[in-house]
Amino acid sequence: MALFGGPILVDSPSALAPRLADLGREPLVAADVESDGLHAHRAKACLVTIATPSRVVVFDTLALPAAALADLLGDRGPTKIVHDVAFDARLLCDASAPLGNVHDTSVCAAMLGRTKLGLANLLEAELGIKVEKALQHKDWRERPLDGRSIGYLEGDVKHLFALHDKLWREAAAAGIVDEVTAETLYRLETAREVDARPAYTKLTGALDLPPVQRAALRHLAAARDALARDRDVPPHRIAPNDALVAIARAMPSTDSALRAAWQGALAWELASPALYAVRQALDDGDVPEADLVYFARTEPSPAVRDLRKRRRARILSWRAAEAKRRGVSEQVVLPGHCVTALADLDQADLSAIAAVHGLSAGRVERYGDALAALLGAPG
Repeated sequence: MALFGGPILVDSPSALAPRLADLGREPLVAADVESDGLHAHRAKACLVTIATPSRVVVFDTLALPAAALADLLGDRGPTKIVHDVAFDARLLCDASAPLGNVHDTSVCAAMLGRTKLGLANLLEAELGIKVEKALQHKDWRERPLDGRSIGYLEGDVKHLFALHDKLWREAAAAGIVDEVTAETLYRLETAREVDARPAYTKLTGALDLPPVQRAALRHLAAARDALARDRDVPPHRIAPNDALVAIARAMPSTDSALRAAWQGALAWELASPALYAVRQALDDGDVPEADLVYFARTEPSPAVRDLRKRRRARILSWRAAEAKRRGVSEQVVLPGHCVTALADLDQADLSAIAAVHGLSAGRVERYGDALAALLGAPG
């Protein structure tokens, strides 16, 4: 059904197939995902908005499975204009509808040297269009959708065609479309990667804790997650990450010691589980054997660190000169993640360079020999 004379809301199975078939025939669509990430225990896609130049369709992915959109959103579907694809791509991967065949206006703008990359900033700077962003932090689980919400959803997609046309023409004139495409593909691929590490091992400072304290952190993180899941709120609303690490370091045994370890805000329900987590850790002595691999750190030798530092300096100097010669952003020549990966290579031959994730075949062809020389240079 059409909402307020504007976008069409699809929230029933009977309406799904005709809309998917209609949109699937388009060569180019604009897409955006709204989630409950600031409000729920685990972020999920609540709405997927797809636009053509003449209409906007809003799919309610709380009423319908997002996986039903997989063919439309994936590699075989139309080209999707998306702004800042990484977060949307992760949400849709989790929903079994991975994004593919994407033009990212944020990546394109960055490689054209723009510094303010938010959609509202770009629309105003490039097209003179002002859009409302007041609902950026809205809980998109709320139903029914009111007129203001629908207007916000529409505004996030309907101007992407004009923005895309302007940026892509400029990228084509600068000869950097291949690099924009390669970086977008890299972000899509990294969004699909699964990080197998337990969540507590990723907290800043976790890897520096002694055995019994990291055992405490493990139990503290589990207690926080259980409370967050029960409340259906993000874990940080129960306790921030640095609070868990501080409590694990202090190993408090009383309420007063717990308050002294972390003087910021904590959910009151966490107090008893936190003290119990410390007692469990004292009994455990360390994390389970299966988790120890995540704490094993193999530091490079001083000679290797020095080599990498010198390689990085050479690559950065060369990148700056090449970007100036071509009249393009340094990120076009080599994105930062490629600089780091190249400097850290064990081998300096073309096959190793070509295997660097996100470098792209075009860059290998253009720069492979130069990079091999930089990496293999003495001193």
